[in-house]
Amino acid sequence: MNALKRSLSVVLTILPLSGLAADKDEYVSAGGFRAHRLNVDNDCGWSSYSHEREDCFRVVAALLPPLDPSRREEFGESYDPKKYLECRIKNGPAVADCDLYRLRRKPHPEYWPNPNLRRPVIPDGDKKVYRPGMSSEDYFKALCEAEAGEFIYKTVEDVEAVYQIRPRTESGRHESQDRYVIEAPLFYEGHTSNAERIFQGVMATQYPIMEKPNLSAKSQLQSPPYLRYERYERKRAYDGRDYSIPLAPTPANDLQSQYGFYWYGIKRPMDRELAVAGGELVVVDLRTNEVLAVKRGFALAVTKNWGKGYSPTGLSWNAGGVCPASGNAPYPYLAVPFADRNFVNKVLKPKKTTIEGGSK
Repeated sequence: MNALKRSLSVVLTILPLSGLAADKDEYVSAGGFRAHRLNVDNDCGWSSYSHEREDCFRVVAALLPPLDPSRREEFGESYDPKKYLECRIKNGPAVADCDLYRLRRKPHPEYWPNPNLRRPVIPDGDKKVYRPGMSSEDYFKALCEAEAGEFIYKTVEDVEAVYQIRPRTESGRHESQDRYVIEAPLFYEGHTSNAERIFQGVMATQYPIMEKPNLSAKSQLQSPPYLRYERYERKRAYDGRDYSIPLAPTPANDLQSQYGFYWYGIKRPMDRELAVAGGELVVVDLRTNEVLAVKRGFALAVTKNWGKGYSPTGLSWNAGGVCPASGNAPYPYLAVPFADRNFVNKVLKPKKTTIEGGSK
């Protein structure tokens, strides 16, 4: 019996965690260490064994690329794989501030329905306003005065459907507190993964149909390539008024939308160094890729008067200011609610609908 126990013990120590038939693809190897793929995908919190977690941290750190100075803005301000590993080994998977050392800008591809059409080309609006010695606030205000605005070339009436060309995932707390990794911090609404909650519905400012790429959890295009939001559920607010929330979308092979919008970040001299970031929101005719309108704006990150308890970096894109904004004293750079949708509405006038037009 003792011999049998010893034999079983030897066998169990060499078996992979997932059993006798474990495939080698279930493991990730890097830096001379190996970790179960599920553990890596779950931020090394999948296993309760300390040696397995440590191996996982080493694998994750080894997979991080070195900082590329030529692409500085694609890496977080505190990016350092070595410090990330030291922080994780010391503190374990629960200390989120370790993530500051591995932050990178997320890729957000554009998904154009007609790849044969020439992509729109937007002229660079750089007015060269930077002067050495400018403070962050001075530079932000100068950019707002010289460049920011809504430039509308053509409008369209009774638009039933709009297409979101470039969705992006929600920004986490540490991303919102990093100088570099958010590409265009001033856009909060129309570009997120849940933009249908803002754009699709029965309000006068919403469209009966919204469409977007059918993306997986890892932002990979799936088949069919589109999702169509056109169904909603009726709700009643505390004041007795009805409103709607979007229901599950319908997968689609083709778009009903003739118009769409997308966003991207723009670069100005010394902008990120001074905690300023710019971006443009563009509305296009999908049949020709004609540009109907451009909104150019800037965001200012707060860089002082914030304790480390709020922001380990001392910076936050959520509280500094944006332009174009309200323009009203005493807070002329206060973000206007639904500013992205309001701009698209000025260009693409939503078709009138009623709450009875949807389904429960």
